[in-house]
Amino acid sequence: EQIPIESSDSSGHGGGDFGIVRSFVNILQGIQDDRVSTARESLESHLLAFAAEQSRLTRSTIHMPTFRQQAEAQASQA
Repeated sequence: EQIPIESSDSSGHGGGDFGIVRSFVNILQGIQDDRVSTARESLESHLLAFAAEQSRLTRSTIHMPTFRQQAEAQASQA
């Protein structure tokens, strides 16, 4: 059975949700999708968002290498 998936930006995130589903379906069909990020890229983008939030809360500049080391140390203790 084929279910048509219509492109729509009304799903939220500026169409990002549709893009994620499209990439997932492509991978299932064996189609190469260069829009899929690696685990490392996803981790880095999340760390950047967490650092931005800490910067906002503390009104300070975050040094990313130090922030990354602290996050890795906390993760290894969990």
